[in-house]
Amino acid sequence: YYSVTVTNALSCSTTDSVLVSFDVTPDLSVTELVSPQSDCLSDSLYYIDVEITNTGGLDIAASRTIVVSYKIDNGTAITENHVLSAPLFAGNTMVHRFADRIPLASAKTYQFKTYLSYAGDVTQSNDTLDAAVTITSPGFAFSSDTLKTNSYPVVLDPGSWSSYLWHNGSTNRTFSVTSDGWYKVTVTDIGGCEATDSVYLMLNVGIDGTIKGQNFTISYYPNPVRDQLTIEIDAYRPINLEIELLNTQGQKVLNKLIKNAEQMIEKLYVGNYAKGVYYIRFIAGNEMFVRKVVIQ
Repeated sequence: YYSVTVTNALSCSTTDSVLVSFDVTPDLSVTELVSPQSDCLSDSLYYIDVEITNTGGLDIAASRTIVVSYKIDNGTAITENHVLSAPLFAGNTMVHRFADRIPLASAKTYQFKTYLSYAGDVTQSNDTLDAAVTITSPGFAFSSDTLKTNSYPVVLDPGSWSSYLWHNGSTNRTFSVTSDGWYKVTVTDIGGCEATDSVYLMLNVGIDGTIKGQNFTISYYPNPVRDQLTIEIDAYRPINLEIELLNTQGQKVLNKLIKNAEQMIEKLYVGNYAKGVYYIRFIAGNEMFVRKVVIQ
């Protein structure tokens, strides 16, 4: 009760009283999913941090227990008790960190539902918070781990991205390959997320006997060969053709340069080489072809 006495100018007074009571109940709300936030796809493990605000007019005393839970994509609820180590005053916030970290191992949008329960909290409309966390990754990969080509150069193009970093430091979109080997690139999308892939390029060697270049055709026979390998050149315009014979260790055992070749036949004597498998390499300008040859 609160009472007051009033007195007028004639010294007349009167007294009255009033009963004032407060109907205050606690009100806690989930106000933010602090962690995780949208991110790039990685092997990281994420803490689950939930911000809770005392939105009521009543201070919450230390040692009181708040039950905090979350679900991902409407899955199994994870629930923990948060015991206040200090008072949570009206208007103040606190963060509950769940004990276990979690992976977000797929590039997708995860739907988080976080909620709390507290004894005496009758305003339940603010006890739940829904949040979306998007994990992104550039959808990039070479078409295969190994690519075979009939000739070099080969231009690798990973597609349209914000930036590129090749194995040798190049930041160009494309990379011109001129020899067998591994080639790796990291691409970055507009959100700053990266993806890396590598590919092995190799010449497609065989014993088909015919090679078709951009402006020429080369035929070689017989294969297997005993003494003399015949090479026919049919070029639409003169070409400089280099012919190399390599053993299985990659050592060059024969080398011949033919200048301004158009329509001609060249014969290579191979009868003095040891029997076995060899590789014949034809180089014309920026084109290179490798084929298998067997000497009997």
